[in-house]
Amino acid sequence: MTLEDNKALVQRFVEEIFNEGNTAAIASFCVPGSMFAGGIAGQVKSLKTAFPDYHLTVEYMFAEGDKVAVRGTMNGTNTGPLVGFLLSSGE
Repeated sequence: MTLEDNKALVQRFVEEIFNEGNTAAIASFCVPGSMFAGGIAGQVKSLKTAFPDYHLTVEYMFAEGDKVAVRGTMNGTNTGPLVGFLLSSGE
């Protein structure tokens, strides 16, 4: 895959999984039953409970080889508890 293909795949992941909340689509991106797939599903459900209208806007993507990193902004209205979501402290 090219760098642009990899970036398009990550953009699709963000739109389908995070923005649309389609956790069933995780299987088309991740190894089914893997810890990563289960963790993403749990985080999306937790986010949708706390911020039902949240949206992740990709500000920029960095790609090199087969790796893609995203810098983005997440916005939403907090209407419930945020339980079980891990946030990076940047350390």
